[in-house]
Amino acid sequence: MGGILPVDYDDVTFVEVEPGRRFLERSTLLTQRVWEHERTIEPVPGGSRLTDRVRFEPRIQALAPLYAPVFQAVFRLRHRNLRRLFGAVPT
Repeated sequence: MGGILPVDYDDVTFVEVEPGRRFLERSTLLTQRVWEHERTIEPVPGGSRLTDRVRFEPRIQALAPLYAPVFQAVFRLRHRNLRRLFGAVPT
């Protein structure tokens, strides 16, 4: 119980990596012709700012409006969990 049900296949390819600062992934998924994910980490007063940028191109273009909110929710959850684990920078 509590496991993860795989719902897609991906062929992960990191095209750029700057250890401790950034990566750029360009991959193909079963459902996405293009999946591009760039993560950057930059220092800010009192901590770090983590930014994820995602671009995708579904194999079935008509499904794009369904994928966008799912991906947004996944990354919101990831960022919430990171804030919970590492704390938030005071504003």
